[in-house]
Amino acid sequence: MRIGILLCEKFEAPRATCPEAPEYADEFLKMLKSAQTPSDMLSIETFYVKENQYPGDICDFDKYIITGSLASAYANSGWILGLKQFCREAAGRGAKLIGICFGHQLLAEAFGGKVEPAKADWGVGKRVSKLTGDNYLAKYFPKGEFVLEYSHHDQVVSPPPNSKILSSSSFCPIESLSIGNFGLTFQGHPEFDDIYASMLFKFFYSQYSPKERSLRENNALLLPDNAKVARAILDF
Repeated sequence: MRIGILLCEKFEAPRATCPEAPEYADEFLKMLKSAQTPSDMLSIETFYVKENQYPGDICDFDKYIITGSLASAYANSGWILGLKQFCREAAGRGAKLIGICFGHQLLAEAFGGKVEPAKADWGVGKRVSKLTGDNYLAKYFPKGEFVLEYSHHDQVVSPPPNSKILSSSSFCPIESLSIGNFGLTFQGHPEFDDIYASMLFKFFYSQYSPKERSLRENNALLLPDNAKVARAILDF
């Protein structure tokens, strides 16, 4: 399986405060390897799309992962518009697309959905996402819910046509999506380990309200389902 990671952020400023934090792309490599089996035969390459780095041919990869970012998917930045177009072309040529956080929002926008700043403000820390009936994720989460780490200020407010909401929470009604037969997206971060999540929380601490800080602390003992989500991504 050939996977292209479309890296949308490097988190250079936060990482400068946390020497033990790896490169952001390495978090995805670790996530995928946590669920890998010998039959997967993964070949993975990273492209930093904020600097317009892309594969020479869209068909060089079977699957693309669009990562998190500090940017907003509804912004008119040239690299964001270019990434949306690349994703539309990739889907048209048979590639599977996986969106994580910003990537979840970008794919929703690219295929006709809408993203806005969350009225509930910041969603930060671990939370439970409940499946919306029987869907693709039910095989991996037979109890009907999963836990991921979250760090976002925008939300998908209207899903694209030909999509299905896979999971939801009271904070974020559209928490994961399938789009046609090519897209699988998550608002949460299955790639984040405790080091990365703590690094970003400390770096942006002043932006969070006391309520948001307290909620993160209250949910700290929840165990994230990173490996199961990674397996769902590999199987998709």
